[in-house]
Amino acid sequence: MHDRGYNQAELLAKEISKKVGVEYLPTLKKIRHNTAQSTIKDSKQRAANVIGAYRVVDAEKVKGKYILLVDDVVTTGSTVSECARILKKSGAKAVYCVTLARRED
Repeated sequence: MHDRGYNQAELLAKEISKKVGVEYLPTLKKIRHNTAQSTIKDSKQRAANVIGAYRVVDAEKVKGKYILLVDDVVTTGSTVSECARILKKSGAKAVYCVTLARRED
């Protein structure tokens, strides 16, 4: 479900996993096509836009683990916040986020 033809965050995550020597394990799947976050300016609307858009692939692989969430660009943090919430709800011990760029609106 990526309109751009490739998933930049996935490419970054794979490279980070190689460099630090940890297994790359995709833990989230987009399950709902939503409006592109970049087209929404209001932070409350951005937060609402991502609710229910992702699910954990396998909760057993997340339970009790420290998760590094990788995103290419963070603006308001709505997407990473929602993803972290879902991972924690599925039993992740802690969720950390790393991003390549931050966009200021």
